[in-house]
Amino acid sequence: MSLTLRNIIAIYYNRPESQDKSIAHQGNELSPQINSTRERVTISLTSVDPKIRLLILTLNCYALTSLSKLKHMHVTVIDKD
Repeated sequence: MSLTLRNIIAIYYNRPESQDKSIAHQGNELSPQINSTRERVTISLTSVDPKIRLLILTLNCYALTSLSKLKHMHVTVIDKD
């Protein structure tokens, strides 16, 4: 499978939603009780273009020098369909 820029849908800070609205970043949820930020990305698999064959999620952390310093970090995948 060859990937080109026209095959890539990127969601990020200044572009929180895909054009077809199947993928959306819900923003930051600050949690002062545990001094953390929670972020949520929702993907409606039934709404994603059927031509899409691969989804890749990446994690970026700009506040720390290393992701290994994150405490209690986890990713949950839930199938709502």
